[in-house]
Amino acid sequence: MYDKAFAEYFNIQKLAAGNLLYSAAAEESLRKGYAEGGIKGFWKARLAFLEKRSHDDLAVAEYCARLGEKDRALTLLEKAYGRHNFGLALIQVDPVFSDISTDARFERLSDRIFPKNERKRS
Repeated sequence: MYDKAFAEYFNIQKLAAGNLLYSAAAEESLRKGYAEGGIKGFWKARLAFLEKRSHDDLAVAEYCARLGEKDRALTLLEKAYGRHNFGLALIQVDPVFSDISTDARFERLSDRIFPKNERKRS
């Protein structure tokens, strides 16, 4: 199911000229992770890579959430909030966070990002 998406991921990375998070070594590590562990192996390899190279707490939180590391994902979302990460504007609709969206900590964070009196009324 993920094979085609996996191949396209690397095509996109190669086309994104100047992508600071892409390297042949990173690609090799991600391919190895996928070969050994499927999509979860890829996610683990991507998480390890982001932890070394990225200061984007939200991106790291996404991979933690995918891997079921709920507490760590929530801690990183709090850090992202403290750093005013614009990407947090989408956390309520991002399916990556659906498994943690009912956690009280996630709900409190959402309330700070989207105060109830400012939420769109349906």
